[in-house]
Amino acid sequence: MNLTRRTLLGQAGIAISASAFSQAGAAGSPAAPPLPDVLLPYLQHPAPDAMSICILARNIEAATAVLTDEDGSGPRTVPAAPRAVPGTPWTLWKARLTALEPGGRYRYRVRTVRGSAEDSTEPRAFRTLDPRAASMKAAIFNDIHDRLPTLESLLSHIRPDDFDFTIFNGDMINDPSAANGAEVVIRLWNDYVRLLDGSSKPILFVRGNHEVRGSFRKSLGFLFDLPFLEADAPEADQQWHYALNAGPVHFLMMDTGEDDSPATDPTSYKRPRFWEAYRRRQTAWLDEHLATASVRDADYRVFVSHIPLHNPAGWYSIVSRDEWSARVAEAGFDVMLAGHDHAWKFLPANRPFTIRKGPETDTAPIPVIIGGGPSLKEGTVILLHADAEGLRTRMIAADGGVMLHAWSRGPVGTAASPG
Repeated sequence: MNLTRRTLLGQAGIAISASAFSQAGAAGSPAAPPLPDVLLPYLQHPAPDAMSICILARNIEAATAVLTDEDGSGPRTVPAAPRAVPGTPWTLWKARLTALEPGGRYRYRVRTVRGSAEDSTEPRAFRTLDPRAASMKAAIFNDIHDRLPTLESLLSHIRPDDFDFTIFNGDMINDPSAANGAEVVIRLWNDYVRLLDGSSKPILFVRGNHEVRGSFRKSLGFLFDLPFLEADAPEADQQWHYALNAGPVHFLMMDTGEDDSPATDPTSYKRPRFWEAYRRRQTAWLDEHLATASVRDADYRVFVSHIPLHNPAGWYSIVSRDEWSARVAEAGFDVMLAGHDHAWKFLPANRPFTIRKGPETDTAPIPVIIGGGPSLKEGTVILLHADAEGLRTRMIAADGGVMLHAWSRGPVGTAASPG
């Protein structure tokens, strides 16, 4: 059962834009307080032996991460490298911490210098990934479209210990704008870090179709540290896809790009020919990656993309499906997680369905779970948990914490089933 049909973008755009603009102080609403010169630190690019500490700041001259073991022993300092965020007064300072222990617990501060003055953030803690760990927990959000009340409502129904890290599966930032030095984007990201404890729990960013739109889209990559992403590379050469192992789970994040299809007008702003080629370039990497031990040796495998590869509502990526779906199924992936539709869905494996825009039919080779958003009525969070008992998901709604759907896959060698 679905919560609602997808809200038409033309109707939702007014409300979404107004919500985002109000955060920056829209006319007739209380002005948002000025942002401090140094924002909250946030974690990026987690690995078993490394972590990136990022901090957005203006008007500072240096930043350094001071790292200790959980008990305070072994302090070391790691200078942060600056990278100006184009079109804004902000600089991203990144300290890449290396030679860490898998599953190790660490504490850190970020020290900043301006003139003769030195300041420091509050102490924070994090834990590195551990592919050998027996269990892991993640929270997956999608299609919030800048609507903080929806995210806050979702978070009121889950506990901090329900997730070790967060996955943003697209359209968390709605048509990012460069206006006023990207004020709405920067403020929104700082709010996301605050609400999701991004200073202690990494936020893994997967791009959605609304994040490839807007006047700030070409600079958005400067806010993140992804394994293969070079934010200043030409758009066609940027690599937003990546993968990682967390406990018994291998996660594969693919970039579906714009919401186009082979039938989209080639002259459309959606640039279908560009995105078709962009997706196919990822396939070469995918073929190499699926042959690696990180995929082969994982107990469970989870495919993540913003636009579904399969969807009876018709909101799906045809080229991505044709390029990737059979490949990941043959590689033994257990489930696909997606968003984009705005109405939650569960598609069981190997059950044919008719596409609403049909009359074609389609069949997902592995289960597909689609999260909803962005309204309070549509919004969801997917909680994923894996351990020796199996791989499980729960989907919770923003309008009361009702479990909408549960899915599980038993220990390796047993069947998957809806709950």
